Amino acid sequence: MNRREVFACVLCFLGIVLVANPTITSPTEIPHSYVVGVIFGLCGAFLTASEIVCVRVLAGRIHFIANVLAMGIGTLVAGIIEGGSSVPIMDKPRDIAVAALACSFGFLGQCMLNAALKFCRASTGTILRNIDVPFGYCLGLLLGEVPRVLAMIGSTLVVLGTAIVGSNAARKEET
Repeated sequence: MNRREVFACVLCFLGIVLVANPTITSPTEIPHSYVVGVIFGLCGAFLTASEIVCVRVLAGRIHFIANVLAMGIGTLVAGIIEGGSSVPIMDKPRDIAVAALACSFGFLGQCMLNAALKFCRASTGTILRNIDVPFGYCLGLLLGEVPRVLAMIGSTLVVLGTAIVGSNAARKEET
């Protein structure tokens, strides 16, 4: 890693910290569920990065939809084991529509990411995944969410850091 990449990583990390919004001034006020959510989010980021590397390794050998199918089956099995019948059933049409949209977007997103990894390096694919932070905020606005100012600044830092690493990766691929 060169200095630009280290600087970009620091920018991205600072941006994620601002998005996560830790209560630094009085840590006793942080609800337990919030801490658990942040820990799960960090674990999810690590596991997603690991998935991207694995998919890239398999990219030339199997069709991308096979990866998506395997993830879908794994998610279904995990959902049955974890949730079982304790998951509340959605009864409002809006909730059902939003859940269907979430499933569709998740499926299409995984298809596009897996297809992209056939053509680019895993590091480039991981960089592109960072853009989901600002996209999430933009789409959240369409659904009526109002992002905090610090979260918007954090999202901007993530985009900046991603752009720096992306331009560095593009330069390396040209040489």
